[in-house]
Amino acid sequence: MLITKGLSKTFSKTTIFKNVSFSLGFGEALQVTGRNGIGKTTLLKCLAGYLNSDFQQLTFNDRPLSAQDCAFVSADDLCFFPKLTLKENFDFFQK
Repeated sequence: MLITKGLSKTFSKTTIFKNVSFSLGFGEALQVTGRNGIGKTTLLKCLAGYLNSDFQQLTFNDRPLSAQDCAFVSADDLCFFPKLTLKENFDFFQK
């Protein structure tokens, strides 16, 4: 189970999001929606460890979340190989 409590992120003096808390069980998915510039990608990057958040408590299976527990792929990166399936792309980038 993934649990996050109190996840917050501020750039300069602008609060992007504050006090985000949720839990996900095995087989559950997280969908983040909102208008452009609202902080969706920033939230996911904080969860995956690509950005530091201002405050967070992240646990995965009752232990602190580590980079080995996460994978993050953004469509903004345009880094997929279009002739490969999604699984083949993940397998490639995992290596």
